Amino acid sequence: MTAAAAAASAAHSSSNATVTVRRMAGGTTSPPKFLTKSLFLKACECPRKLKYALRPHIYPHQLAAEEAAGSFGQFAKEEGRKVALYSRLLFPQGILIGQQPNKEEKQYGNFYDDNEHLHGKTLSDLARETRSRLMQVGNPNDGHEEEVVLFEGVVPSGPFLIQADILRRVPLGNHKYELHVLEVKAKTWDTSMTGAEAANDEHLVEREMLGKTQKSIQSTYLPYILDVAFQKWVLQRAFVKNATGSPLRNLGGDDDEAKHPDHHHHQYDFDVNENENWFNSFERIQAWLVLPDRAKINTTIPNLNARLFAPQVQSSRSDNSSPRIELHPKIRQLVLEKGELLVQPVNVDRVVDRVLQNIEPFSFPGSNKTNASTLSIKNDEEFEFAIHQWADYVTALNTNHHIEKDTPSESAGEIAGIVPPPIGSHCRKCEFRFHTTPSSKEEEKRGKEDSGHSPCSQSGFDECWKDHTMREDVVSDEIDRNATQPLRRRRAVADIWNTSKKQVQTWIDQQKYFMEDLNMDDFGLGSNGNDISSTTTTTKGKKSGMTRSHRQWYQVFIPPSYDCRNNSPSYIDSDDKNNNSHDNGLGHWRGGLGGTVVLDREYLRNAVMQWKYPWHFVDFETIRPALPYSTGKRPYDMLAFQFSHHVIEKPNGPVQHMTEFLHAEPGQDPNPSFLNALAKALLVDEMGGDSVRDENMLGTVFRWGAHENTVLSELLNDAAATPTSTVQALEMLLSDQSWPMVDLQQVTTKAYYVAGSDGSASLKKLLLPTLQASPLLQSLYAQPTYTSQNFNQMQWVQPRQHGHNEQNAMQRLVPLHDPYDLLQQMGNDNDDGQPNNQVSDGTSAMRAYDQLQRLGCNSLDHRFIEEVRSRLERSLLRYCELDTLAMAMIVQAWQGFLFQGE
Repeated sequence: MTAAAAAASAAHSSSNATVTVRRMAGGTTSPPKFLTKSLFLKACECPRKLKYALRPHIYPHQLAAEEAAGSFGQFAKEEGRKVALYSRLLFPQGILIGQQPNKEEKQYGNFYDDNEHLHGKTLSDLARETRSRLMQVGNPNDGHEEEVVLFEGVVPSGPFLIQADILRRVPLGNHKYELHVLEVKAKTWDTSMTGAEAANDEHLVEREMLGKTQKSIQSTYLPYILDVAFQKWVLQRAFVKNATGSPLRNLGGDDDEAKHPDHHHHQYDFDVNENENWFNSFERIQAWLVLPDRAKINTTIPNLNARLFAPQVQSSRSDNSSPRIELHPKIRQLVLEKGELLVQPVNVDRVVDRVLQNIEPFSFPGSNKTNASTLSIKNDEEFEFAIHQWADYVTALNTNHHIEKDTPSESAGEIAGIVPPPIGSHCRKCEFRFHTTPSSKEEEKRGKEDSGHSPCSQSGFDECWKDHTMREDVVSDEIDRNATQPLRRRRAVADIWNTSKKQVQTWIDQQKYFMEDLNMDDFGLGSNGNDISSTTTTTKGKKSGMTRSHRQWYQVFIPPSYDCRNNSPSYIDSDDKNNNSHDNGLGHWRGGLGGTVVLDREYLRNAVMQWKYPWHFVDFETIRPALPYSTGKRPYDMLAFQFSHHVIEKPNGPVQHMTEFLHAEPGQDPNPSFLNALAKALLVDEMGGDSVRDENMLGTVFRWGAHENTVLSELLNDAAATPTSTVQALEMLLSDQSWPMVDLQQVTTKAYYVAGSDGSASLKKLLLPTLQASPLLQSLYAQPTYTSQNFNQMQWVQPRQHGHNEQNAMQRLVPLHDPYDLLQQMGNDNDDGQPNNQVSDGTSAMRAYDQLQRLGCNSLDHRFIEEVRSRLERSLLRYCELDTLAMAMIVQAWQGFLFQGE
């Protein structure tokens, strides 16, 4: 649902989505024998990931499976590819390495992005071509010195290898040159804030990226700086004499061999003569980032973003496969004629040198900067020391494919961040976390087929925690919702909700690795459950609402609901050994089916008393594209293309889907229509024309999280095409205005915990556990009675196990289907036999909108286009409707719990 998260992830994923050099046509798919840029970035996240990334047949990559299913990872990668391709327009004379003259080249030039142009070339071929083109000279008779620009240039140096987005040879005169490496990222820059000249001034850029403290690189920039720093370092080794690393040879020089004697024993798949110098007239290597510029507006090309896709491919792809990206010659011509480019080269050389010269602490899990108990790195060469160790590990691991130990030899000792494995809060989102707990042999077989995992697949997460803790019974905390038997798992402290990096490390240092090892004192809770560190109090001196410590403790103390198999509902207090229902000192009531719910009844009652009927539940779907879909927009401008609106008119009244909005016309700005439709749905008096309803009749409008408030505020600040009366009416709903939307996520955080949500207050994390725990919801939704514009007699409470009727589900905890999974089951097979990938989360909603935009840029059969469009729109409408229905369901469940707790 959140577009901001989309933008951030797109920025990080633009060139860091894979862990190997891009597959070359006709080349090998065996693991690389180099520390590539992508592997280096993996190691910066956690060096132990090198082991798992280099053995995908043993350690499944969770993100790879998600991308195959059309997840955000793939969508973000596509956005990054678009920006990278578009950025080539900065240098129309640029040469794509590996390109062969053919009809396609004549039509599209260097402005397409796949590997079909390589025609079986090897990495050695590409490296030679890169070197040859950088060495070319102008006409010696006229003294002309040419600028050379290369796209996707391949440069090796010993066990290191990069494939640069853009390499630019800049003449300095007297046959001397600089080499600029430009890394394209889908992260915003705003020259209106810094001034256009600041992007070229490395001192001004440094001040901007260091932020207020001017002591270290801001975390929002650091991953991108490390990326281009590694590239500059490799280029210096390959091209610049007297630079850090070896001189101008492919393999390490004398100094390199002295420091790392193993390097000269390995083959790096590059047949290059050691005595043959690379082009040796580069005076320096300079590092740049190319970033979308928020100060620039697309005034020229309607639907720019969608038209980056190849016309012959985009319209026929209703699945989740990755399309080929091409920049059509007409678009290229338009942009070049207007001189309107939405990206900005930014000189980050001085910031990069902070890393290379060890001014900036080079910190990663397992380094002495993150954990004093592990490997110490020499301060005078920490960056170089670490990456040499990582390169040694990569080359040795790939030279000896059969080895199963972490180190190539018993005497290798510790390797930076790999041996011993560092564990901590960074493990929480590890992509090598994989579980197989099928409930039957049939499901096990199907699961392997669906995931592509081999029978010997292992979880890298589990291996790290087993090796570090020396406990053989480590199984990480992931619930198998298909299981028919209770699952008992060790739950890592890294998975505790909203814990700080420091807190997790403290527990690990105390050898408290799993939730079972913790007690109330570890959360700063007194013996009566009061949070002694909390300062949140009411006017009477009593603490108001749950604190973060309470939610964390409930996550530890109350097992996930799928482990609870009580024969009847029980309402018990967390401190009561006799399972009698009553309040503790905080008024936290524990109940629900299996005792899986905790409420702060006082806080919740006070909140509900402030709400006025009718209750309105709204949810927005948005996207922030790196390149605009319409004219008049800037990079990463907010587009609100959809909302859903449910209503409960009166106490104990039914939930009704009142309004919905979807605007996905290709190349059109949806925001003005969105605002007008939202005002009409929530605020306009239908009996009084366009006048705003009387305040006593407005009721309470609910949102879930800050997203809707952020979106509305941003749209109203840029609503020139919206009537003033509409803007003024909608402003009432903002958080600091007279009739603000109520944030149900905030209410949840303060008043409601349900086992199975992992302490989270996310709507999608809460819905299924709430259905599991609420007798009221099971009585309301266990029959096929829900009907709306998008659903016909839908049954939302559906047991996973056959043979369990709805009455059984209400009497004991029976695993239920997640309603969002039910969306995926709707229309899995279309009449045309093609898969129908239903929208079931915010990411797939963005992908569907993007596909709808692309449908307007093709010449395929009109009837086929309309069929695909109709399918996508139906899926979007169902998903958004379920979001607002889920909000209403949870509020209904709260009412049931309050009544039952009396």
